[in-house]
Amino acid sequence: MANVDDLINSLPTEYHILVYEKMQAMSGAEQESFLEEVSAAIASYPGGGPTPKARFKEDVLRDETTPNVGEMAPDFELATLDGDARVRLSAHRGKPVGLIFGSYT
Repeated sequence: MANVDDLINSLPTEYHILVYEKMQAMSGAEQESFLEEVSAAIASYPGGGPTPKARFKEDVLRDETTPNVGEMAPDFELATLDGDARVRLSAHRGKPVGLIFGSYT
């Protein structure tokens, strides 16, 4: 199976968070099955994914919307690792917060 991050990065940007959020509520076996379905859908898509032009537009948009060092981070909400609760970044304004983004499979 493909690396999860590589697989998700082959999708249009607007689907990245949706896929990660959906996966957080799944067991390991459900995640594996879901990723196989996503992989098959990508493989059956004409061209196998976004065109270079679409990827360039995504890169430009990401550069325009990514905060610079020292700027306030945009607010967002994520599920806890156990999936029982949701946490908003804004609830921790003024407190030190460490964010680690990665694959924990």
